[in-house]
Amino acid sequence: MKKSEVYHVVYESDLSAWKVEKEGSPRPITRTGVKDAAIRTAKSLARSAAHGRVVVHRKDGRVQEDLIYGKDPAMGFG
Repeated sequence: MKKSEVYHVVYESDLSAWKVEKEGSPRPITRTGVKDAAIRTAKSLARSAAHGRVVVHRKDGRVQEDLIYGKDPAMGFG
């Protein structure tokens, strides 16, 4: 079974920026000052994967939204 590609949208307070990071990757994919731009990037990446997921965090780190694209193997689909 193929693993999901999970992208997180996280705020970096020291840079006053939002970053998109792929789970398991040591470096962010991108940084931007606009949260909506980071979310659009993460959604685009998740949609292009066979099993994609976007976890959007608030500035305080709590999860705001969890989106699944394609057939998520963790949910028993596919």
